[in-house]
Amino acid sequence: DSLGASAARGQNLLDRLGTRNLYMSFQFQTPAGKEMYAIIKTGGKQYRVEKDMVLFVGKLTTDEGQKFETSEVLFLKAGENDYKTGAPFVAGAKVTGTVLAHGKAPKVITFKKKRRKGFQKKQGHRQDYTKIQITDIQG
Repeated sequence: DSLGASAARGQNLLDRLGTRNLYMSFQFQTPAGKEMYAIIKTGGKQYRVEKDMVLFVGKLTTDEGQKFETSEVLFLKAGENDYKTGAPFVAGAKVTGTVLAHGKAPKVITFKKKRRKGFQKKQGHRQDYTKIQITDIQG
């Protein structure tokens, strides 16, 4: 179970830094039949969201403290056997939230080298993100 312990240490490190890499995937467990959740699309990516959940998405133009709203809901689970699938979006479904902060992810370094040719290229990139909290799921 050392793998689970090392994953927990990595999670604690991310919490202490206050930033999370956008490309890391997290698994969320939902109690059977209790929670409502939706799969939304924003910034070309899909996210599984629940009420009161905080997540990091690609940068949005909305200011901090303002309301975030999307009707691009791909899938919605409202109850034990109440599922709605969109084609491509669920009609009448809407997810709202609040923009908490804007920021930049940790720097990613790319380094290219061709041996014996004297060619080296180093480049850095920091991805912009928006931290949002989901306040309501309607559908």
